[in-house]
Amino acid sequence: MSYQVLYRRFRPTKFSEVAGQDHITAILKNQIITKKISHAYLFSGSRGTGKTSTAKIFARAVNCFDPQDGEPCGICEYCTKIKDNAMSDIIEIDAASNRGIDEIRDLKDKVNYLPSLGKYRVYIIDEVHMLTTEAFNALLKTLEEPPEHIIFIFATTEPQKILPTILSRCQRFDFARLSQQIIVSTLQYALNELGISPDEDALYLIAANSDGAMRDAFSFADKAINIAKENMLTLRDVQDALGLADGADVYRLAEALVQEDIAAVFDHLNQIMSKGTDVGQITNQLIEYFRSLMIYCNTPNPTPILGTNGPLIQSLEQCGKNIPADLLVSYITVLSKTKTDARFLPHPRYLLETALMSLSDRNQIMDRISLNARVDRLERQIEQLKTGAITVKSSQPSAKIPMEKSETTQNISAKPKAAAEKTPAAKDIEIPQPNKDLIAKAQAAIEFAAKFIHNRDRDILLADIFRGLKVEAFDGTTVYLYPTGTAVHMMDIYHSKGGEAKLTPILHDQLGMPVAIVITDHTHKRKEPKKDPIEKAKEIFGNLEELD
Repeated sequence: MSYQVLYRRFRPTKFSEVAGQDHITAILKNQIITKKISHAYLFSGSRGTGKTSTAKIFARAVNCFDPQDGEPCGICEYCTKIKDNAMSDIIEIDAASNRGIDEIRDLKDKVNYLPSLGKYRVYIIDEVHMLTTEAFNALLKTLEEPPEHIIFIFATTEPQKILPTILSRCQRFDFARLSQQIIVSTLQYALNELGISPDEDALYLIAANSDGAMRDAFSFADKAINIAKENMLTLRDVQDALGLADGADVYRLAEALVQEDIAAVFDHLNQIMSKGTDVGQITNQLIEYFRSLMIYCNTPNPTPILGTNGPLIQSLEQCGKNIPADLLVSYITVLSKTKTDARFLPHPRYLLETALMSLSDRNQIMDRISLNARVDRLERQIEQLKTGAITVKSSQPSAKIPMEKSETTQNISAKPKAAAEKTPAAKDIEIPQPNKDLIAKAQAAIEFAAKFIHNRDRDILLADIFRGLKVEAFDGTTVYLYPTGTAVHMMDIYHSKGGEAKLTPILHDQLGMPVAIVITDHTHKRKEPKKDPIEKAKEIFGNLEELD
């Protein structure tokens, strides 16, 4: 006999053998026992969860001459002919290749034929969502009032693509992804039947990469046992079969990243890549590691989720000491984005190295998280200010926006005082006479600074403040600015975010000269230009004729 792949060899033949779908098989068995059989069923769920296998078992059970507790007996004439593939009462149709209206018309003509031996003719239509709209519409009438001897079973991975008129005519059953424990126990049984002794860690690694699909798990196991030696399936065998980096290498890389040892990070990454592991696979394993760390740190009993991998648990225990949840979220978020972006680059390794470099400074990450949260809160409050949801006192020259009492807002309100001490008192400022050309040039530089801060630093808040600054005067060495609009109420934020320090070099670059910045309230007395003494005398004494 030729070799059969594992998922075919261990395909379930009874409802009791269907793994992880007890909520469905119990209902189907009761329908057979009570003889309350529907005319149409829809089995939906992700790949490899047992939809087609359950459909075949149900088709055998409804026609079995002597069902046992809702299960096909396996020994009657009908069950025997099914095993020998000598029965035409169960028709399997692949909707992906028979999706047109002509195929459905042909099916409608054939449904009138009576079954050859059993009570029902069962049509199993796989990937039914691939049928065209016209084909669905042609099937509607037959589906609504089929002959008594016809049962339709539709299987699909994308039920949302099926017409509502079809869905309403079917009993729908949603197949769940299989848990790791179920996959591990099923693989354990199958491999023991083959005389192979697997390591538990190897089975959990297969289950983790199967995404809840039993068929995928069997396929991975098939690859791994081909390189296993002496009927022993080890963790290393599975890693080699799936093209994964050695788990210990990945653990060391992640530990170095958490410890902010960037030299060790690059060293471990180079060692892993020198063994031929793909960049995408390394990124996937790092994401999986930090996901495991997140579960380990936030779950009292992580074993049912993570398994009993000793080295992994030891590594998680070491890295999980005093690590903030926000930091773990940042690790996973940045690495996930790196995985997506790396697909479009000729050298994805460079992008991964850059991502690891950015993640190696914990303080910088936490500062960025804190700043983003603060900016988001301030932007919401500014929007409330614009819409009138909150108000400020107009008597204050620089009114503060009401904010939540927190350490963050206390820091913001504390900084402007120091900055204000450096600014000359309002009554001491004398504004020079305006020069339209210089003012226009300085205002253009301010507009450029707003765009620059918005695009380079992604600091939307500070960019909005810059846009609200208007040039009152510019004498070639000092730019006198006054806030307008919402910027009037945001000058504390301007100072706290180092607005002057960021604006000064941009103005220097745009104006071609070093300049100082003075913030005014637009109410100061301007400097009067110095007049010629003779002209001043003329104003006092009039135009006297010159004496000889």
